[in-house]
Amino acid sequence: MGVLMVITLVLYGFKSVFDGVFGPAVALLGFHDPLHPEFSDALHEWYFRSHLDHLVWIFGMLCAFCFPWADRCSLSVPLRAS
Repeated sequence: MGVLMVITLVLYGFKSVFDGVFGPAVALLGFHDPLHPEFSDALHEWYFRSHLDHLVWIFGMLCAFCFPWADRCSLSVPLRAS
């Protein structure tokens, strides 16, 4: 998990690395928003959208790691009859 975190931080920490990795797929991922002509980079939208959630997978991994413990704790709580 640590290696993936470092790769993610390098990928999104340096725009040149991001462009080098996703540059060959610019025909598939490229987008020019006609409402915002000031962004001339075809990968700008892809970078912006993917950068918003680039570390969310860490939270998901932590939730999955803690789930068995939380499940055991919830099963130990007695049910209250209503």
